Amino acid sequence: MRWVRILGALVLVGGAAFGGWQLIEHLRTAEDTPAPAPGALSAPPPVAAPQPPPAPVEAAPALVQLEINVTGSKDAVIVVDGDERGRGTAVKVDVKPGKHAIEVQPPKAAPISRDVEVVAGQENVVEIDVPAPRPAIKPPPPVVRPPLRPKPPLPPPIKKPPDENDLLKPKGHS
Repeated sequence: MRWVRILGALVLVGGAAFGGWQLIEHLRTAEDTPAPAPGALSAPPPVAAPQPPPAPVEAAPALVQLEINVTGSKDAVIVVDGDERGRGTAVKVDVKPGKHAIEVQPPKAAPISRDVEVVAGQENVVEIDVPAPRPAIKPPPPVVRPPLRPKPPLPPPIKKPPDENDLLKPKGHS
């Protein structure tokens, strides 16, 4: 707030100085000009020559309608010269004649860019086709193998009937 007051004061002082300078210059030139003699006829003031008409200023180019139609995507974002201009399958925008960059951003695909030349007095329609998304290649399902059946346990060894040699051997020794 303090800087605003200082700036205002500087503007006032500068304006007063300029006004004083203008007043002094006016008074100085009035003193230098001789006064006409009393009763003398004064010549009429010179008539200024008429000013030539100003050169015609070229009018700014009128806006031209550019129509952008999108197929293959119902909810694409449509961008013209970096500004989002709408969503959907079609948009009409007013632009100046000349080159323009168009970008269509479908929700599930890569953006598509086009540079177009818009000409006044012509129909300016741009058709952009969004290719259908490629179906995702799914990896094959894993091979499911049936569980291995456990092998049945081996039968216990068959004991042979004792013979006469077994009776003579001490137990616990082989």
